[in-house]
Amino acid sequence: MSLFVTTYLGFLALKFTAKPNIKISIADNNSPEKWLAGDTVDIGFHLESIGHWYSQPDSTQNKVFVNFPKVFHLLSIKYGSDLGKENNIVWGGKEDSTCISAEGIALFYGEIGEDIVVKTTLPTEPSTYDMRVVAHSQQGDNGVQRFQIKVLPKNITRV
Repeated sequence: MSLFVTTYLGFLALKFTAKPNIKISIADNNSPEKWLAGDTVDIGFHLESIGHWYSQPDSTQNKVFVNFPKVFHLLSIKYGSDLGKENNIVWGGKEDSTCISAEGIALFYGEIGEDIVVKTTLPTEPSTYDMRVVAHSQQGDNGVQRFQIKVLPKNITRV
């Protein structure tokens, strides 16, 4: 009997001290085949609370930092339920990057999540560039997601 009680109390401690777990992905509505060198484009990301098998805590007051290499010219970030909030303050980020952020995002398990859209002018040099998205919530760190952005030569015919 004491093993059962100890296990149950351990599970409760795990459940009620769990930190949020969010997934950040490149949004489905992006058109990477149209990311041509020197163009100004919108690059979207989707944030979603995926929880844990043992708990699904809310992730509130998220501040999301989007970091691109300095060869990208960041213009703005839109976010909120209808992308109605906008920020155009850009600063130097870590790992020789430029950074722009969105704040006050709330994510709840079982909900559809939130989109953020970064407007940027792509580099003039075609290449594959590494970038990252970092999220912090009121409940703690939500980790870092790394992505690659492939910028195509300008002379490719648009689809």
